[in-house]
Amino acid sequence: MQHLITDAALKTIWKFIGIIAICIGSIYGADKYLTAKIQSAVQDEALLRKISAKVRPSVIFDQAGSVLVEQGAMESIDNITVHRDTNSPGFDLPVKITVTPKRFLSHAPLLQVIGPYTLTVTNSRGTKFDWVYELSYVGSGNPPPDFKHCQFRLEILY
Repeated sequence: MQHLITDAALKTIWKFIGIIAICIGSIYGADKYLTAKIQSAVQDEALLRKISAKVRPSVIFDQAGSVLVEQGAMESIDNITVHRDTNSPGFDLPVKITVTPKRFLSHAPLLQVIGPYTLTVTNSRGTKFDWVYELSYVGSGNPPPDFKHCQFRLEILY
């Protein structure tokens, strides 16, 4: 009986199968390696903070102007000044906030009030690079009786 496949052809087929197996194994190993690296990077809190500071830089401060949480915005901001109304009976209300950036900001940073207070915030240009935010309390014109502490979030817009 005559063999249809010679020994040389059989060796070539096995070499081809071996090369394919090595390629598949290499691709599988590279996939596992890259997946592990990406997962470790996504779970790295320091890296996430860096990305957050570059993508959406913001700062949280209170009515005294104290910075509570810095998330990259202070790289662009020189000073935050909170002006309070000391004439309000029993309250020391923030009525104006002046943000002094280190460089020109074409868009006003976004100012948000954190807490159960309803304020209307209007912004305008101040001197040099300053942005000035006027705060007015919505409703009866007075803050709620439990008004003790107000916090603000300022986000730099590019």
